[in-house]
Amino acid sequence: MRLLEILAVSKKDDVCSIDGTGKCSSDMNVAAFFKAFGNNVIVNLFIAGAILAVIMIIVSAITMMTSAGDSNKVEKAKKGILAAVIGLVICLCAFAIASSITSALE
Repeated sequence: MRLLEILAVSKKDDVCSIDGTGKCSSDMNVAAFFKAFGNNVIVNLFIAGAILAVIMIIVSAITMMTSAGDSNKVEKAKKGILAAVIGLVICLCAFAIASSITSALE
């Protein structure tokens, strides 16, 4: 998505879009801008965090399966899975908090 599309905030009757000059063609509702821009950023960061957590769980599971009984590798894999789950929970909580803040701006 292009930057101008992200920065374009539309309401019922007015559209504000920031062009290369940095000027706005109409009065900008700051809350609407942050809501539209913030939702895109929040959702994309949540998706990226979830993908990273799944990749970390898969890598740790492969490490655990290929450990061949080595207790150090098993312990390292368990810590990796635990860290991924904790990171995912933190990411989910941050998403919930940020979503509630942007919906309160409305």
